[in-house]
Amino acid sequence: MRRALSLLVLAACSGTASAPAVSDHRGEQPTARSEPRHTHNALPPVGGIVEQPVPACPPESDLAARLRELWQVPLDARIDIAGCARGHFGRGGWLIDAFIDVADEESEERIEVLAVDGSGIIAMLDPDGVRTADRFDIGAGDGWEAADLDGDGIDELLQLEERFDVGVHSTVLAVFRIDGAAIREVGRLHLAFDNHGAKAITAPRIVSCTGQHALADGGNGAHHILVEGAIGKSGRQAGGTVSMSCPLPGSHRYRLIGGKLEEVTP
Repeated sequence: MRRALSLLVLAACSGTASAPAVSDHRGEQPTARSEPRHTHNALPPVGGIVEQPVPACPPESDLAARLRELWQVPLDARIDIAGCARGHFGRGGWLIDAFIDVADEESEERIEVLAVDGSGIIAMLDPDGVRTADRFDIGAGDGWEAADLDGDGIDELLQLEERFDVGVHSTVLAVFRIDGAAIREVGRLHLAFDNHGAKAITAPRIVSCTGQHALADGGNGAHHILVEGAIGKSGRQAGGTVSMSCPLPGSHRYRLIGGKLEEVTP
């Protein structure tokens, strides 16, 4: 990811350009939804952070070839690169989110940080943190960014998860840290939720909320996560859903302290 000298906005490895459609293991492209996603916009620039650059992620074809050799993937097994983000992990590295075809209807997801210098794997996702998901669900999307949230010189990883499940749209920002050779989740921030399309939903239980998010200078070499949330609709019986699935209304700032994500209080 290119790091701006001011605000860092979460995006996919290719920057702000739209990623091409990803074909599934059958070579088919999933049909796009007619309704818009619950996404999130950039907040205005805040602060200034200067960091030494890490080489950009390689082209997908080159990266897939590297992964095939490193992971010893058979030539007849397809590798789909779902995401790539560059960062500082004690040394320059690329966070790789990839799917490997293991059968006609099955794919194995691997999330690892690879050393830019080709020396191998820096860290991999803790198996306990893996959540099952269909790689080719319509509306599913993931974006990654690396940023130092606690000022220790080691970047944390932020994964933007967008899901469309049985008429329910949701967006979550998951935060991970490098713990030795493991990638471990340390917190989740809900950014958007809309269940008006869910089957048999009733008006008192309808919820619609949205959020904007960005990274800003937190001082002492650290970044803070800024979230500005808004509740568009909340039925009289939807309080529990709002508290569990929506961002807090208004502007809020979060930081990583002692390995835990917490809100910065005034």
